[in-house]
Amino acid sequence: MAYYFHTFSLMMALIMFFTGCYFYRSNGKAWRYIAGYNTKSEAERQQYDEARMCADYGKRIMLWVLPFLIGLVLDIVRLGVGAVFECVGFALLLIWHIWDVHEKGESRYRKV
Repeated sequence: MAYYFHTFSLMMALIMFFTGCYFYRSNGKAWRYIAGYNTKSEAERQQYDEARMCADYGKRIMLWVLPFLIGLVLDIVRLGVGAVFECVGFALLLIWHIWDVHEKGESRYRKV
């Protein structure tokens, strides 16, 4: 049973890490996977710095790896504690991301 927690934590960390790397290294080509942005017209998308947006999102997604790695270590020390930490930590980071995008909007990525 313990290995299920460890496997889940490790798989989530790897998925988040490789997804973040893809966004970071895509040079703006990962815009198709950003919800809401992918529905904009070509003319609207010309107003944004897609490379910077994808790089920022990639860094943020790679930050989401931390709760899963910390949770993995906590589960090794005491089974079940890490799973709770992962859920709470990831939820807090996700709420922060949503708040940040809502508060600052896409204006930081507009071309001048």
